[in-house]
Amino acid sequence: MWSALLEKALEDPARNYFICQTVIKGASAYDDVVTLCGGTVTLLKRKSGTIQLLISDRKPDLGVYFEIVQFLRTLSWTQVIVTRDHMLGLTACGIDARVKPGSYLAACSPVNWKCHPVKHVASNMVASDLEAVIQLYQGVFRGFSPIEYMREKIKSGRGRGMIVRKNGRLCSVAQSDFETQDFALIVGVASAEDLRKRGYGEAAFKALGEGLIQEGKTLHLIYENDIAGALYAKYGFEVYDQNYHLERN
Repeated sequence: MWSALLEKALEDPARNYFICQTVIKGASAYDDVVTLCGGTVTLLKRKSGTIQLLISDRKPDLGVYFEIVQFLRTLSWTQVIVTRDHMLGLTACGIDARVKPGSYLAACSPVNWKCHPVKHVASNMVASDLEAVIQLYQGVFRGFSPIEYMREKIKSGRGRGMIVRKNGRLCSVAQSDFETQDFALIVGVASAEDLRKRGYGEAAFKALGEGLIQEGKTLHLIYENDIAGALYAKYGFEVYDQNYHLERN
């Protein structure tokens, strides 16, 4: 079941990133998986009470959303996380929830990439850097992939990373995931909390992005705050979707 689900989610890895990531990590975060609408919808309930939806058609008719809403009324859940079109469909069919805007999805093709000078030099991230990466992430993110996930990603070639060090200290990191011949998702762009606004994060991000762009890949990323959005826009990224949290009333 999980391999088929992952294959389906990987048809749109940016919109389905958290499903892809969870399934690869072993799917232990889920306590229920249900197929609806003749197999076109997979509803995944996390142990936290969050519902994720994997819908084959990005813009299905309202009957699909109506069936989802009816089924949700039989479950105990806290929130449903969906992209914009699915949020509109579910609200049109009367889901009993408050709509809270979430992270943005943006993309940059090779022809739109804009190069800018940076102050620092980045190098390739290797497995021996991962302990320091985890320590950096602990001061920046509420949640992130475990070291085993990152190690497997590097080993399999599914993703890579760039880091900036100064005087032996890890200052910043940027990673990719779910790379294909023409696609890459940039993830985990971060600088040490006491070293922000000094260009370290941009240097790691630029080095990673340029390497991927030179290989002909279109870059995707997910971000939440306007400061990050301004940086990505400077390099040619354009928002094409948004995640929404439908918090149960």
